[in-house]
Amino acid sequence: ITRGLNAKRESKYIEFKSSFDPKSGRDWCEIIKDIVAISNTGDGVIVFGLHSNGTTSNYSIESIKSIDPALITDKIYRYTGHHFSEFQIVECEKGGSDLVALRIYPTEVPIIFENPGTYDIGDGKQKTAFSKGTIYFRHGAKSEPGSRDDIRKFVEKRLDKIRREWLKRVRTVVQAPPGTSFAVLPD
Repeated sequence: ITRGLNAKRESKYIEFKSSFDPKSGRDWCEIIKDIVAISNTGDGVIVFGLHSNGTTSNYSIESIKSIDPALITDKIYRYTGHHFSEFQIVECEKGGSDLVALRIYPTEVPIIFENPGTYDIGDGKQKTAFSKGTIYFRHGAKSEPGSRDDIRKFVEKRLDKIRREWLKRVRTVVQAPPGTSFAVLPD
């Protein structure tokens, strides 16, 4: 969160939203796309109340502060079929302005959209934020459909984490004093 507050621009792990209307289908679709993309990419933060250059927007964050985290989980489930709760809502401050940060943690398995994220743009027309069957990742400061390379990086990162965990456990056994007993317990 501190890295996000100090940033002067958006990046692979940092997204700024100058405003957010919890009653807007457009805003929900766009924020869900960003949450999923950030989680699929690794982790990161969305800071509400900042312009894309990191300056405060003076937008009242009261409506964002009052959002129940269960509502965010429900909205994501509606489009992905996954009960995503790997996030934390944190109130913060920058330059005397109150902000809200959404800290997003990495997912164990990539999240894929099972339903399209469409919203009304007026005159009976719809815009699609994401389509059914797409998987989103962060490419720089943008949330975009994933590529084969994105999937490869995701798998490599996950395998590296598993290897580190195994090696840590092997070191524990190898460095244990003689006569130490170990028990294997289910996770």
